[in-house]
Amino acid sequence: SEAECLDVFHDSLIILRNHAIKGNLDKVRHQLSTYFMAIGKYRFYEYLKKRQVDPLIPVDKPPDQIDEIDLVLDEELSHKQALIMRALATLGPACQKLLTFFYLEGLSIQEIVLVAKYENANVVRAQKSRCLKQLNERIHGKRSSD
Repeated sequence: SEAECLDVFHDSLIILRNHAIKGNLDKVRHQLSTYFMAIGKYRFYEYLKKRQVDPLIPVDKPPDQIDEIDLVLDEELSHKQALIMRALATLGPACQKLLTFFYLEGLSIQEIVLVAKYENANVVRAQKSRCLKQLNERIHGKRSSD
């Protein structure tokens, strides 16, 4: 509800204010708006967790049934971006989903553990490493041993 969203927003503002009072904002390497959005995101996850609500929004097609990644861009893809997108589309659904969560949606390793129901963060790191290796091999035309 709108009231619950406002509660999360106000909690996020209070947390940001406390960080500013403690002098922690001097250490932040991102824009203030990005930092504030991250605080809000984690507050919202905590809010949903307390109410035992899955933070995933249902979609018409589950990610493993999506044939290719659809991106709406204002500008045309650069040659390098197009090459990466074609290589990404050749990866298996698990790698596509993991890399999309991490690089396109900006989820942290811990968030991916929760959202994709991995065993732990080490499993996500190892899987991400394997997926990146496969992606790199496909971009550079090498055959993967998998």
